Amino acid sequence: MNQHVTPQSSKVTLTDSRLEAMLKAAQAGAEEARRWGAIARSDDTSALQVEVKALQLTDLHEGDDLVTVADRLCEAIILDKLNAYQELPCLAEESASEVSDQMTRTKKRWVVDPIDGTKPFTQGKAYYSQTLAYQEMNAKGEWETKTAVVAIPECDEYYLANSHGAWKVTNGKLSPLQRPASEHNGAFSSIKQALAHHWVEPAIWVNDKEKMADIWRPAYGENMANLGDKASAKFSTAHQICRLIDGENQGVVLLGGAAHNNPWDHDAAMFIAQQAGCHLLESKLLGEKLVSIARTPEVARAAEMMTQSTYQQQQAVAQGNTHYPF
Repeated sequence: MNQHVTPQSSKVTLTDSRLEAMLKAAQAGAEEARRWGAIARSDDTSALQVEVKALQLTDLHEGDDLVTVADRLCEAIILDKLNAYQELPCLAEESASEVSDQMTRTKKRWVVDPIDGTKPFTQGKAYYSQTLAYQEMNAKGEWETKTAVVAIPECDEYYLANSHGAWKVTNGKLSPLQRPASEHNGAFSSIKQALAHHWVEPAIWVNDKEKMADIWRPAYGENMANLGDKASAKFSTAHQICRLIDGENQGVVLLGGAAHNNPWDHDAAMFIAQQAGCHLLESKLLGEKLVSIARTPEVARAAEMMTQSTYQQQQAVAQGNTHYPF
């Protein structure tokens, strides 16, 4: 992914009218995000009006969950475009508290995150994204993604998917997303080895700071500053998954909040990854939902096993068990 590219004007043609409308909404939102991204990289960032959100049960730590005027403006632009195509109730990050039972009645909704990765965005980095999903409620009362778009604004790249497949728009050109062959068979000797070779990138949110430290300190060593933050804060969750789709890593591990609390953070990207041929494995760790997404089932299983075994290893050492089969 190239950073801070000049947007191309080439027209993209899609046969799915909903997906085309969502792409246009994402492109409009990305244009606004780039405008504010330039401000974030300037000497005077006061116009961003960075705020810390009021803490909720699903939030991580004070100062970790930020919102800016750019979030709100991008959300308004995206929703305006989406509702011009089809007016539906929307679950959007900056207006989630306004959601009513209208969604239950319509059984259809938009899900939007105007800036996923506000923290790196406010630091002037390119590692944020924008996510859009169209969802329908199934017979079990569960929401299922039917169409999705993830934008990487600073690269002017867009990842798209519907029930028929997945595509990527780069330089205004549409091309199908096909899962490349894995560069590793999943036989990792340790999490540290996997992370060192970018085979696995964790995106972990847990409410207990010490739990995350127990799991990932051996993997990151002393170079990992502030383990109370999201472990891979360099990238937004959706951006990490898009890196997986592009083959820039082999797997993404999601734990806790990043795995299930906020649909706008990951639903769109996870749907696109699956439609592009990636594999998803769900399990439990520390009472939280553990999700491993990888380009092959072997790597997904290896990532899940590494995460489980690293935590078990730390627990064994803490209990003085020197005979633990490491």
